[in-house]
Amino acid sequence: MGRHLSATLKRAQEPLALGAVGAMLIVAALLPFVFLVVNLVRAPAELSAGLALLGSREPWFVFLRSVGSALVVALASMLVGMPLGLLLGCSDVRGRKAALILHVFPVFLPPFLLALGWFHLFGRSGLWGGSERTSGALFSVGGSVAVEALAFAPVVTSLVALALQGVDPSLVEAARVAARPGRVATRILLPLAWPAAALGGLVVFALSLSELGVPMFLRVRSYSAAVFARLGAVQYAPGEALVLTLPMLLVSIALLVLERRLVGPRSFSVLGLRSAGKTVLAFGSWRPIGTLVAWAGALATLFPFVGLAWRASTGSAAVQDWIGSGVQNSIVPAAIAATLLSGMAVVLGRAIALRRPGAKPLDALTVLAFVTPAAVLGVGLIGVWNRSGTQPIYGTLAIIVIGFVARYAVLPTRTFALAVARASPHFEESAAVEGAWFLRRLVRIVLPLHAGAIVAAWLLAFVFCLRDLETTILFYPAGSAPLTVRIITLEAKRVTTQISVDRVAFRRGAQDILSEVSLSIDAAQVVAILGPSGSGKSTLLRVVLGLVAPDRGLVRLDGEVVSADGRIFRPPEERGLAVVFQDLALWPHLTVRGNLAFGLAARHLPADVQNERISRVLQRVSLQGKQDRYPADLSGGERQRVAIARALVLEPRALLLDEPLSNLDVPLKRELLGLLKEILRERRVTTVYVTHDLREAMQLAHRFAVLEAGRISQTGTLDELFANPTTAFLRALREDVDPVSPRRQSDTADP
Repeated sequence: MGRHLSATLKRAQEPLALGAVGAMLIVAALLPFVFLVVNLVRAPAELSAGLALLGSREPWFVFLRSVGSALVVALASMLVGMPLGLLLGCSDVRGRKAALILHVFPVFLPPFLLALGWFHLFGRSGLWGGSERTSGALFSVGGSVAVEALAFAPVVTSLVALALQGVDPSLVEAARVAARPGRVATRILLPLAWPAAALGGLVVFALSLSELGVPMFLRVRSYSAAVFARLGAVQYAPGEALVLTLPMLLVSIALLVLERRLVGPRSFSVLGLRSAGKTVLAFGSWRPIGTLVAWAGALATLFPFVGLAWRASTGSAAVQDWIGSGVQNSIVPAAIAATLLSGMAVVLGRAIALRRPGAKPLDALTVLAFVTPAAVLGVGLIGVWNRSGTQPIYGTLAIIVIGFVARYAVLPTRTFALAVARASPHFEESAAVEGAWFLRRLVRIVLPLHAGAIVAAWLLAFVFCLRDLETTILFYPAGSAPLTVRIITLEAKRVTTQISVDRVAFRRGAQDILSEVSLSIDAAQVVAILGPSGSGKSTLLRVVLGLVAPDRGLVRLDGEVVSADGRIFRPPEERGLAVVFQDLALWPHLTVRGNLAFGLAARHLPADVQNERISRVLQRVSLQGKQDRYPADLSGGERQRVAIARALVLEPRALLLDEPLSNLDVPLKRELLGLLKEILRERRVTTVYVTHDLREAMQLAHRFAVLEAGRISQTGTLDELFANPTTAFLRALREDVDPVSPRRQSDTADP
């Protein structure tokens, strides 16, 4: 009886191991889909707003544009990746291994870091930028598509190169006898690599559709960002987020069907009897051209690192701001998830390669979880785990590990399955014939034979978990922001807002305060608005802030109309702006800390994030140790610093300053001007500085606008204004300053 039970248990070892892996995948990946389907079918009352939203045109326009952009990214990646995969995978071009490593390296970084690199090359203040044309091209749908295509092309390249390295060399030799290298490449090698290229295209499409960082950074509207905004931003509406996932869920199912049809088991196929040999396509006299093309393609993906290096060399790279506790919050869950995924890959990958019963549906589940946009998977995970009984999981880094296991299981699994498929099955079969059961074969035969594949699977899983943004940003625990979330949060706010005022008019009673005012302020630019008292300067700021609506005309922030013709479409609290009023408007019943914390609490930031920001800003304005004082207990200069700190702590899209230094004596004004100048140079935040004092404005501004009697009379640099002053007010300003002042502008404000 005991021997029979022991034999039964031994025979059950493999099904039990596969069942355990299946249970983990069901908990991590299948339950979120079940939650989505069940709640969509039930459609409770709280989802009615989401259903109404989905019934309008706007979300479908964004969805179709996002799908179209992802399709273009996938096609562009295939057009780049297939020929490069051929050249770097099996040709005789010089240095192809080194070129392949360099080309693939950016895959292991978050794509938004590459977008940041391109920004520092072609942005308005970039190394090769400086023009509206280059900046506008980058901050557009086309710019987002180009950045993503170059970021994801190495995925296709590496898969095609890997597939071609498994091709039987005799197939190439037979073709080479009858045809030239070009024909062999296009008629033999690339068709053989088509399953790998198709898989790469599907992977890139899924990654692009999920991508959150690049569109957010480049200020391009995307469907994933629309879902995220309803889960972690000011538009918090989980019911709407749930309904918005429906179109993306349908796309995910379509991708799964395509993967089964186009790739399926062929992704593990070994092409030919001599697959252990090296396939090399000799280009002959075309070798120099092939080498040039291969290296040009490989180095093109590295250009963003030039921008990042240039930024670091200028001393403005806030690496210490990036890091914080983000390294630990990234490495720990990534290492745990990679270890779990590698163990699962050994069991499931082997079962897939050997076509064991039950392996196929589990493989399909891993593919579905990977191709499903992270926003969809995130909504499901939040719905499953954000409950009172599961807070020990949801409120810790464990939820991030679960998210990683759900999304990235396919990567190490397919890696190990490919290694098993390419090895001789006789190794394990011989052990079975000699009486070894599953676990013994696994430990003594499979693991030693494929130790390299296990290490590769672990590294692949670890790197993808470490670079992840889209999964973790939705539900990382308070105070445990991973490195990717910290970087995108900090850097996206450094790429500041463009402000546009178009033919704005405002009346108070019978008096015209503003008349046909048009002004455009570029991102990261400091513009001073000069004018005598009563000219409408403060009213213009109130219109931009959204405190009053223009009677006529438009106000745009980054192209979005926020006010128009007597209506306010986005109220002040949703504009992401900050202001320092002339009277400072410090709340007298709140301490310094209370004044700074008010806006942060209104934005629902965690307490530890609030404390970190407040401490950093107070130190920057030299007010450390005075956070518990009330405004009445401070000197005039200290109150001025508190007002500036209260604006800066919000990390605003743009900063509006309404004559903030007008009531100070000369020495204190000079001191605070120096502080403001340093802060604006560091932050590179779009700034509108209202003043009637040209000497103040000269220290800070890049451009100037003269407002008189509610109208813009002249705009330009100081040299341009002084070269041809059109009004008596401007001529008086010119006569009031030192004749060399126009030349000092380049020495004071950044270009």
